[in-house]
Amino acid sequence: MTVLKNILVGVDFSEPSRRALKRAGSLARVWGAPLAVVHVLKEHPYEASLNPIALLEMLGETEEGLSRRLGEFTREVLGEELSVETELRVGVPDRDLIAEANERGAGLIVLGGHGKSALQRFFLGSLTETLAAHSPIPVWVERGEGVDVLRKVVLPTDLSPRSRRGVLVGLDWARRLGLPVVLLHVAETRFLPPRSLLESVSLEEKILEMAQGPFEAFAAELPLQGLEVDRELR
Repeated sequence: MTVLKNILVGVDFSEPSRRALKRAGSLARVWGAPLAVVHVLKEHPYEASLNPIALLEMLGETEEGLSRRLGEFTREVLGEELSVETELRVGVPDRDLIAEANERGAGLIVLGGHGKSALQRFFLGSLTETLAAHSPIPVWVERGEGVDVLRKVVLPTDLSPRSRRGVLVGLDWARRLGLPVVLLHVAETRFLPPRSLLESVSLEEKILEMAQGPFEAFAAELPLQGLEVDRELR
């Protein structure tokens, strides 16, 4: 059973991070978990020798002013009911968010998806994508306009042991949130059978037929009791 002892949300005062903070607050209420709201002031290489106070002054900010802004932003989104800690750090956002999450024993990092174009991501990179790819802690990415009410949990799987671990976490979340589950497997074309077997059956049907057995075997080993589960094979 997944237990969230702490949730961390990274914010940069943008609209996407506002939506991420709202989602993090909802999750904290569901799990009864403490919530930490963290802003990392990005440190550029040529500023690395400066101490945090000197860097803030150079950028026209004060530590007190930025901390106050972080607190006001948090209260504006979440109100006063939820107990929240705020933290201001100076450094490299992805590295420092993971460090802060580890220090707090966080079981989840929540971030807003900024919706950059492919060209922007190529040149500028993406904090969200970097964290999602490399964080040892699960990352929830709140994309687009966000959804106020969660309706189902979609769990894609490639049937591997690593994928199974992710599916098990997703099943725990579905139970906790009281949501139905879609277990999804997309059969890859590497399962392509010999041409001689395709005479009377379409290629797509044959690929799905070959993937059906492994998919059913994978699902049979999952703890699905008490959950509403749809199995989808494509």
